[in-house]
Amino acid sequence: MKSKVNHEEAFENAVIALSSGQGENLVHANLVDSGFSNKDAETILQSALEHVRGKQDKEKKSQELLCKLIGIGLCAIGIGALVYSYMSARPGAMYVVPGGLIGYGFYMAATGDYRGPF
Repeated sequence: MKSKVNHEEAFENAVIALSSGQGENLVHANLVDSGFSNKDAETILQSALEHVRGKQDKEKKSQELLCKLIGIGLCAIGIGALVYSYMSARPGAMYVVPGGLIGYGFYMAATGDYRGPF
């Protein structure tokens, strides 16, 4: 019978293997080859899968939040440039409308996607 330390080590090894791209079947086979029963190997594998997927979800949410914050910043810079340009222009003169910067920043802030709609 395996001790708790071996279960913990097997869990850590399974997480590392899954994170590096090894398939579930290969990880399960390695656990069984290490002396775990099919039931124990399946339990360890499922726990490792949940851990890896949870970590990937957190990374994706962090990236999405960062994109939204950058988008808000781009919108603010664009609106600031618009206001400055408008206030600096003499009556009847031209001023700059950075529509691309404002539009792309708004898109990033709304979707959290930095690749753009096109």
